[in-house]
Amino acid sequence: MAEGGSYIDSDKFKCPVCLDLMRTPVTIPCGHSYCMLCISRCWDKKDSSAGGPQACPQCRHKFTPRPKLAKNALLAELVEKLREERRVAGCSQTEPGGAGAAGAAGTAAGGAAAADVPCDVCIGAKAKATRSCLVCLASYCEQHLQAHYQSPAFRTHRLITAAGRLQDRICPQHNKLLEFYCQSDKLCVCYVCMFNEHKGHNVVSAETERATKKIQKQLAAAQQSSQQKIRTKEKELKELKQTMGNYKVSAE
Repeated sequence: MAEGGSYIDSDKFKCPVCLDLMRTPVTIPCGHSYCMLCISRCWDKKDSSAGGPQACPQCRHKFTPRPKLAKNALLAELVEKLREERRVAGCSQTEPGGAGAAGAAGTAAGGAAAADVPCDVCIGAKAKATRSCLVCLASYCEQHLQAHYQSPAFRTHRLITAAGRLQDRICPQHNKLLEFYCQSDKLCVCYVCMFNEHKGHNVVSAETERATKKIQKQLAAAQQSSQQKIRTKEKELKELKQTMGNYKVSAE
C-alpha cells in the first residue's frame, strides 16, 4: 500500500528476503531486486563458492557463474524517497507527552486515529491503543497508559497518537528520537545527528518544520483560489464585452 500521501506503492520496494525497504538495492539478471546484503547472504548459505551456480529466491532462475552485484541507482533513489517520507511523517507526529493534563489532552486528540493499533501490554484480546511511547517503543490502551501519567518515572517519555512502525521515528544510527528536521538535507534527525553529521546545517525542531509546511500549504491553497477567482472574473468580463458588442451591432 502507499505510504502516507505518497503516490509510490512501498510494497513494491520491499526486499523479498527481509521484507523491509531495500537497502543498497541490487537487481539480478532475472529482473528481481533485493538488498545487496540479503541476496549475498542468501547465496553464501547455498554455496560457499563465490563463483558457483546460484538461483533467484523468487523465480528460482539459475545463474552460472554467480552474478556480480551492483547497486541499482534509480531504485536506490526511489527507496530513499520513501524512507525520507517515513522519517518526515514520523518526526512530524512527535510531541511532548508525560504526566498531567497535557498528556491527557493529547490522548483524547489521538484516539480516533488509533483504530488499527493494538495495545502491546494487553494479554489475550488486545484493546485499542490510544497513545504510543517513543521511549518504550510500545503502544498503550487507556488502562495501561495510566502509569505514564501518574508515575514520575515516565515523566520524560514522549507520547504520540497511537501509531504503528514506531521504529521509523527513531534514528537508526544513534537510536535516539527523530525530533529535529534538517532543512539542508531535507530529512529528520536526532540531537546526536545535529551535532555531528549535520553540524552547521540549517536544523529546526520537527514542530517548527511541521508548522512551516502547514503555512506554506495554506498559502499555496489561497494563491490557487485567488488565481481561480481572477480567471473567473476575466472570463465574465470577456463575456460581458462580447454581449455588449453583439447588442451594439444589433442596435445599428
